[in-house]
Amino acid sequence: MPKFATHDYLGRPKAFYRVEEVALTAPPTPAKKASHHILIIDRSGSMWGELDAVKGMVEKVLTLEEYKDSEMLVSVLSYSSAGDWTAHVERAKVEDVMAPGSKHVEAIRKIRVTGLTCISQGLRAAKDLSRAGEATCVTLHSDGYANDKSPGAEKREIDALVEEFKKLPDVFVNTIAYNHWSDFKLLSYIANACGGTCFQTPTAKELFNTLHQTADLLAGQVMPTVDVAADGADYTAFVSVAARKVLGAQGTLSVRGVKAEHDRVAYRYHRLEQAAYDALNETVCGDGDASVRPVLAFAAAKIAEGRLNEAKYALVSARDLTLLEEHARALTNPQVAAMAGAVGTVLFDGIPATHVQAKTFGLPNANQASVMRVLGILGKYARDLEVDVAALRKDYKRRGVRRIPGTRNPDGTVTPPTHKTVPRSEGWAKVRSFDLNRNTATVNMLVARPVDLVDTATGNTVPEVAGITLNLESFNNYTVVGDGELNLARIPIRITNKRLLRDLQDVGALPAGDLDVKATYEVVLEGRPLVAYDATFDAKVFAGVFDRVARLKALSSILSASLKEKSDAYTDDQITALKAHYLSASMFFSPPTTTEYADLQAALAEGSVDTRISYKVDFGTPKMLTVGDLYSANAFLERHFTLNRNGADEKKPKFEMRWDAGVTYGYKALSARTKLNACDDLQKPIFEDFLGMKATNAVRDILKLAGASDESVTAFYDAAAGKVSTDRAVEVFTDTRRQLESAIEAEYDAVSPVVFFVGATGLLPDEFGGPKAMSADDAKAAYPDLSIGKSESDGTFYDVGGVILSVYPKAEYYSTRGPVSDVE
Repeated sequence: MPKFATHDYLGRPKAFYRVEEVALTAPPTPAKKASHHILIIDRSGSMWGELDAVKGMVEKVLTLEEYKDSEMLVSVLSYSSAGDWTAHVERAKVEDVMAPGSKHVEAIRKIRVTGLTCISQGLRAAKDLSRAGEATCVTLHSDGYANDKSPGAEKREIDALVEEFKKLPDVFVNTIAYNHWSDFKLLSYIANACGGTCFQTPTAKELFNTLHQTADLLAGQVMPTVDVAADGADYTAFVSVAARKVLGAQGTLSVRGVKAEHDRVAYRYHRLEQAAYDALNETVCGDGDASVRPVLAFAAAKIAEGRLNEAKYALVSARDLTLLEEHARALTNPQVAAMAGAVGTVLFDGIPATHVQAKTFGLPNANQASVMRVLGILGKYARDLEVDVAALRKDYKRRGVRRIPGTRNPDGTVTPPTHKTVPRSEGWAKVRSFDLNRNTATVNMLVARPVDLVDTATGNTVPEVAGITLNLESFNNYTVVGDGELNLARIPIRITNKRLLRDLQDVGALPAGDLDVKATYEVVLEGRPLVAYDATFDAKVFAGVFDRVARLKALSSILSASLKEKSDAYTDDQITALKAHYLSASMFFSPPTTTEYADLQAALAEGSVDTRISYKVDFGTPKMLTVGDLYSANAFLERHFTLNRNGADEKKPKFEMRWDAGVTYGYKALSARTKLNACDDLQKPIFEDFLGMKATNAVRDILKLAGASDESVTAFYDAAAGKVSTDRAVEVFTDTRRQLESAIEAEYDAVSPVVFFVGATGLLPDEFGGPKAMSADDAKAAYPDLSIGKSESDGTFYDVGGVILSVYPKAEYYSTRGPVSDVE
């Protein structure tokens, strides 16, 4: 029996296995069964422009099926939004479907794009159409993500359906990931669990080839289901080269959808301790004449299960350097689909002569500087570099919905803003910073360019407003890494600091040479690990962070609400004049913008807007899930307090009213329906102290947490109590808010790398001890005081030393067409 050990990217062994090869004898084959092919077609809005080609391929395949087996039953279903699946052909003989003047063909031709993507309804309908004793293949086609009614609800329903399909021995499910943005992980999981194969088919032609294979299989003699018992093994995989099928499971593995004449072999994997592995006198898979196929089968099956780390560590052990280098960073669905296809090709067809075979374990680039390290250097010297925006935009992938200047009117027309900005020069822009997103695996590059304010009607430049000379800049964020995927392969820059050049050269990001301030340098990010493979994190990194951030944010929110329409530099009249030109007191130009579509549902239906799934990572406590649960300052003021102006209580009290004469505060009588929570417990003492209702010292503690001196604390309390002029109070509040925001930023700086790691890899760091994943229901049961909102209810939750980490999917809209502009 051969053996192998999986290895991480640095070549360190991770797990040890003894492999048992099992030859599978075909069971007695009964007389040919009736066959049934159920095709489920995705007709969601993202299929705009592709659906006609898909329908044409379906017709061609049905023609072939009629030729091979005219008695074969055919069903054709389509789906989009929840509840709108349609049966166009239902359990009809293929010869009847393809008869001249057939109503069935006409029904297929009339399929049109509509709505979102609810895969589960199609699977449910297909299951209901299957019958015992019929060799049935369900072919599920999808080009996107299951997102209706929500990603979590869809996943739960699909999980339940998979278990139901497993109980149907005559049915197997093939899935087709149509284009590079489909949810390959989900489709691969469905196929593996239901005895089928997931095919990546980015074009209609490849779709035809895939459907043709299925038709050929059903027209022949399908072997009865064979169960491969685990017999004490930790994992079992099945491989058939002729069927181009690989399956994997813990426990008994059911093999279906294979012809009797197909080759077939199973592998049982017995996990060992290292000492037992070292003592085992067997050949290592891939050494000498020992086949590497058991390792590749293990990798392929783990990909199908979605266990990417185990799959990649097996690829390291296969020592196919070409395969490994191309797919080591696979995290997103397009990347995972490509990795699965490449591993399958090597598994079924053998290792190509062009592939480089390594003699040692590990990834050659494992010790390269990671993308995060390179961006860290660029961020350190951000003020000393410029970026070529025009070159950057050529290959830039939009992450959000395209916006246009103006205000949309009820009739759908757009009124343009009265003013706009025009860059003073094209091409190059100053880089301000590289910023980690606080709850996704995303890094943004902020760039700035000098602009002029221009009157839209006259085209004249506006040099000053209310006596204020305008030296404006436009600011744009470009996503370098988005949701764990590299969004910019390279960044074209000019450098003015020789230390920046040297630091980039030291990590291999630029070739050796002297600084040329006029040259364009290309910092290549592709080919690098996204994060350091040997990164480690302190398990206590989150300790106390939530409490500090929540209190800092609560006070900062009060100050932001109080300072609305106020400035420490300009008068109220100047602020009004700036606002009329869409300028803030900080000289940010913020004109009204709107989406380029008038109707989101219509845009989704015709394909100009689509959705992608991002994964949010947040942290909280057993009583409060995220700092986003905090009430806004004005909402909390209205919830607990009254504001009286000149003898009359305000129905909608706001902090900006504090500057008016005759303002007093009181406690609000809470109704019996008001349910107090952890946010009330945290925020109320802060508000009481700020408003002078009760001396809790909560504000003092927060100010000291932010690094304020005793003199600054005294000045703040005087300002809050109205003991100084309005102008002086505005100055104090403005300075304090900046200090609070800096403290908040420092707290996030400490934990954002962990959030990025989790979001980029889908794993918790090993140092966290492998806590059990909980569903929303599990978390609520464990922590009765924890409030989980609708948007987080589809998430997964972990208890890391008393800190609750939540990872949850969120559907994001993005535009599929049009150039990237400064407005977005």
